Amino acid sequence: MSIKKSFLESKWYYRVGKVFFWAPPLLLIAFVLLTDWQTYYDFFQTGGNIFDITSFYVILAVISYLIIVSIFWQVFLYVVFGGLENDTKPKVVPAAPVAQSVPTADGSAAVVNYLKQAEQKRSEAVTWIILIIIFIWIAVYYSGTPSSYTTGTTGGTGSKTSTCISTGCGSNWQCSGTYYSSSGSQKSLSGCYTDANKTSVTSLNSWSGICRKCP
Repeated sequence: MSIKKSFLESKWYYRVGKVFFWAPPLLLIAFVLLTDWQTYYDFFQTGGNIFDITSFYVILAVISYLIIVSIFWQVFLYVVFGGLENDTKPKVVPAAPVAQSVPTADGSAAVVNYLKQAEQKRSEAVTWIILIIIFIWIAVYYSGTPSSYTTGTTGGTGSKTSTCISTGCGSNWQCSGTYYSSSGSQKSLSGCYTDANKTSVTSLNSWSGICRKCP
């Protein structure tokens, strides 16, 4: 017999566990976005490779953690209790009596209950899948932008397509991002740099940003 959600919600340690499950990851994502917002703003404005942003891996790890732990939790409930029945939602009373809701000897009521739980789990799974697809699509879409404006090195000449967005730096690199100084304080940086200076910029302590070249 499946365990009821109202029963779990009545336990203080379950509620505390939910807070510790959701609060730290969401607070961490909010902290990353607030401290590194300029980098993401530049990314969505001018494009680039999102995997060059160091803090993006933190967000990716947090989302993966939430998904993986949620899956393990659902598997645990299914193996130990036979699933989780969400009895906290208000039940809709039909205008006319439904024959399937009447318990009978052949167990039709149990079948209906099982189908409702299966439908609920399927809806939750579909929601997660849609969110993951949207997240991956955004990352791939914007990560595909660099090929349109990054200059090549073949034969010492650069190439650009009609989708190239000028940086205003001519043949130099336009870099913007954040880094940490020797004193531990976070500093922002944005400007035009030569090839040699661009290497120095990306080698800064805990550098997180984007460098792009498009005359």
